[in-house]
Order: sequence, then C-alpha cells, then structure tokens
Amino acid sequence: MAHLTFDQWADRYSPTLDGSGGLEQYQTWTSVPSGTDPHHVWAVIEGDDECEHEEECECEPPAWVIMPGYHLVNVMYFTVTEHPWGDDVVEYVLWD
Repeated sequence: MAHLTFDQWADRYSPTLDGSGGLEQYQTWTSVPSGTDPHHVWAVIEGDDECEHEEECECEPPAWVIMPGYHLVNVMYFTVTEHPWGDDVVEYVLWD
C-alpha cells in the first residue's frame, strides 16, 4: 500500500471543507449527500494500536486513517473530495 500524509492527500484530492476550515463530516454513510459519486467518498477510520512493520520498531501507529470508499468497521465519519479516487487506488493516509 502507498502511504500519503494528510497534506499530500488534501493536495491531490481537494476535500470539501466546513465553515471552520475542517473536513466536511458525514456521520453515517446515509448522510453523505444523495447522488455523490462513490469515487469521491472517503472513510475516516480509527487506526489500530499496532505498528504495520513486520519487525519490531518504535514507530507510533496512526491515530486515524483515511481510506477510499465506504467502510463499516471503526469508521469515525465520511468525507467527500472534489477529485475522485481511481479504481486502482490502494493508498491510505496517515493522519496523526
């Protein structure tokens, strides 16, 4: 999997922002505006407590992960971007 920082992700996909400049948040998949192309939807997911490296290390696991599309497990909320992710996208964003 490719990893992006939050800033790299925001530059590439242009998330919609709320009135305070934060990500526009939809608490459930059903609250995402009707007719939104699924390729513009991202799930903000609570990260796990384990490091993804196979070897022992001292890195901090991500607090949140942003993944393309609709997900159901550990979802904090959904957000929408101006630019779509492609069918071949296999990246996620580390957001500490």
